[in-house]
Amino acid sequence: MLKAAALAAREVPEFNGFWTDDHFAAGEDVHLGMAVASYPAKDSSPPRCTTPTPWHFPG
Repeated sequence: MLKAAALAAREVPEFNGFWTDDHFAAGEDVHLGMAVASYPAKDSSPPRCTTPTPWHFPG
């Protein structure tokens, strides 16, 4: 599913980019990040925060 999203963003530049102060700028490469939350078993320590893993698909 993530690879499909990244490939679609490459094909449709309007979905791949970022906002500057006053306009949308299309990105040259596709950068896709994913974060996963897991919940500990009962009576264990609280969940830890982890850094999302970026996937980079050069144009």
